[in-house]
Amino acid sequence: MRRFHLGKPPRSPLTLAVIVALRLTGQTGAAVPPGEGQESRGAANGGFPGYLRLLRWVLAARDRRRLYARARRFATNGGVALCDRFPVERLRLMDGPNIARTVAPARRNRLVRLMLEVEERNYRQIMEPDLLFVLRVEPEVAVGRKTIESEHHVRARSRELWEQDWTGTRAHVVDAGRPAPEVLAELQSAVWRNL
Repeated sequence: MRRFHLGKPPRSPLTLAVIVALRLTGQTGAAVPPGEGQESRGAANGGFPGYLRLLRWVLAARDRRRLYARARRFATNGGVALCDRFPVERLRLMDGPNIARTVAPARRNRLVRLMLEVEERNYRQIMEPDLLFVLRVEPEVAVGRKTIESEHHVRARSRELWEQDWTGTRAHVVDAGRPAPEVLAELQSAVWRNL
């Protein structure tokens, strides 16, 4: 059994260079896509996030796809790959495509459309997981637990997950507001049942 954190994949040298460039140009918060600590800005408020931030999102998608490919190889060879923060289409504030929902169609020139296609192609290559567990916790509890992340972002991300209707999906919804040993026992039991 091995854990892969798709929300925080290893960053390539190019990804790191773009993050540094974003910080050097004063675009703090722009160095990470919405699923990594910053809510997106752009189409929602009429602005344009900038090409550097778009490139950052493209590279994040590529880094996630590469880590996913490693996890898939591990699972194909008989291992059990546990993937944290797996991209789920119905969650917009988690880890997934950002350009299409951030850049208004009127602002999508040829370069933006190319970046959008590359970002989405990377995410399309990430197949649905064999099992999906949704650890559901009240937003305020999540804020209390995730003290090293932006309170605003944790609350928004948790609220989105909390309010999502998982009925009719393949997701196993787990009440993560309980003590950790209980949650872990339920997860382990569900994994072994489905192997």
